[in-house]
Amino acid sequence: SRNRQALSELLLRTAELARELGPAGAALYAVAFTVATLLLVPTSSLEMAAGLLFVGPYGMPSAMLLAGGSKLLAAVVHFFFGRSLLKGYVERSILPRFPIFRAASRLVATDAFKVACAIRCAPIPSIAKNLGLAALGVPLSRFLVVTITFSTPWTVGAVVAGSSLTSLPEVLNGKGGEKLAELMRPWKENYMVVGTACLATAGGLAYISLAAKKAYSEMLAAEGKAE
Repeated sequence: SRNRQALSELLLRTAELARELGPAGAALYAVAFTVATLLLVPTSSLEMAAGLLFVGPYGMPSAMLLAGGSKLLAAVVHFFFGRSLLKGYVERSILPRFPIFRAASRLVATDAFKVACAIRCAPIPSIAKNLGLAALGVPLSRFLVVTITFSTPWTVGAVVAGSSLTSLPEVLNGKGGEKLAELMRPWKENYMVVGTACLATAGGLAYISLAAKKAYSEMLAAEGKAE
């Protein structure tokens, strides 16, 4: 929609202002990132903006850390809202909307990590995942570990893709997504590009991902039997 496009442009301009403010602008970027997620703006645009705006002056590792830290901050804000101010709303409006939450509620007390992984694999909005996990009672420590594990690869890819862009309009017009797809293509088509060190990491992530998808399927199956 036009309103969503205008909001995305405003938030990206705020990120651009953050770069001009120097190191202190990191806080402004993190705030803009958090506000964007609360307004349901996709975070990929802001992650790519970090690559475009911050890789040059501060380097790739710093840009990745800023984007990843901001994304984690936003998730923690969602978590605390879901555990406190918005808990009633989440229990009334979000949990009943997605069957996976009802199935997961039976397992939180015994296997919160498995529940968190399964929810991360569910095809629902990220903010709904964060709010739902909080309302279900998943411990913050489990929430943080799973969130970092699942979000880091996407953040790294988005920042790298953003670093190859030349202007903010490219982030909005879809070129950022094209760059990210182009970046991921060799990994999908040629396994030889993955170094030995990356293989270990990828193997660990793959194991967690498969376990999470299995848990997700099991929860849906259990929900079907309960009905």
